Amino acid sequence: MSNDHGRATFSFDHTSRRRDLLDNIAIALQNEGYHPHVYLSREKGTIKMVKGRDETRAITLTDDTWTLVIKRKDDVKRLARCVLPYSKHQEKIAKMKLILDTRSEWAEIGPEFERLRRQIRLETNEAIMKAEIEYKARLKEPIQGVVG
Repeated sequence: MSNDHGRATFSFDHTSRRRDLLDNIAIALQNEGYHPHVYLSREKGTIKMVKGRDETRAITLTDDTWTLVIKRKDDVKRLARCVLPYSKHQEKIAKMKLILDTRSEWAEIGPEFERLRRQIRLETNEAIMKAEIEYKARLKEPIQGVVG
């Protein structure tokens, strides 16, 4: 979701190294009346910055990365209605509910989306920290900032 000159816009994106898989999904979506587009989003050898909890590091992509995108508003809303009943992730459910919201002005829906974005970032950081603690506990390494 983004702000396009005061209007809330959104898209469905899925990224993969498997172009063949995305092409097959695109064909299936076209057969259902959607208008998907598959494009090369990052070339092999591209340096990508990966943010961790404590540091940012550079990695070099070993494969091309492809993205399937659906941008037409009606297509995205129809896909959200179709996928919503099967979704398990609360943040994805919340995003789809915002997509299906009838408000279209960014001033109306933008603050709610930004709050959701901050909440997801906080939950992600908490999950990373928990995973790090569990990983280090298995290795019997000292954990910074944790007494015990």
